[in-house]
Amino acid sequence: MQLQADEGPCVECFSSAAPVSAADLTQEQRRWPRFTAAVAARRGYRSVHAVPLQLRAQAIGALNLFHREAGPQISMDAAFARLRGYARAHNERIVDVAGKIATNRMPANDVLAV
Repeated sequence: MQLQADEGPCVECFSSAAPVSAADLTQEQRRWPRFTAAVAARRGYRSVHAVPLQLRAQAIGALNLFHREAGPQISMDAAFARLRGYARAHNERIVDVAGKIATNRMPANDVLAV
């Protein structure tokens, strides 16, 4: 949807190769009118955060993180520390833990509780 509309946090994140954060989508209607109408109004999401996916310092994609409540999520450093802590405590690789969360095979709250 974001690619078709040529707007939204993923498009902006990919273009800038920098994280994009919208803690309250109701405040972003001028910035991304079609995106906020589709995501906030129709799907019930209140905040979104996009992080660049990079290969050798080149953006190759972007990952959107949606939340049904307004407000910032934890910082990237804090999120990484929690992922790393969980992975070490359970003798798993970080990439495997992240994959489980991304594919709904593990609740993110398990990592956030670390």
